[in-house]
Amino acid sequence: MNVSMIMFNQWITYGYYAMTFVFALALAWNLWKSKDPQESILYVVILIPFVLRLLRLK
Repeated sequence: MNVSMIMFNQWITYGYYAMTFVFALALAWNLWKSKDPQESILYVVILIPFVLRLLRLK
């Protein structure tokens, strides 16, 4: 296998996890600032898949 393809694949993976982290951070920030309990629950439910992805669990 070509070394450049392996490096390219790693950069795509790192970019994917960085993007997931940014979205999770934005959701966590909105959760922190939320005053409505129903809205907070919604943020937690949406945040769960992002956290699981960052932990590399599917």
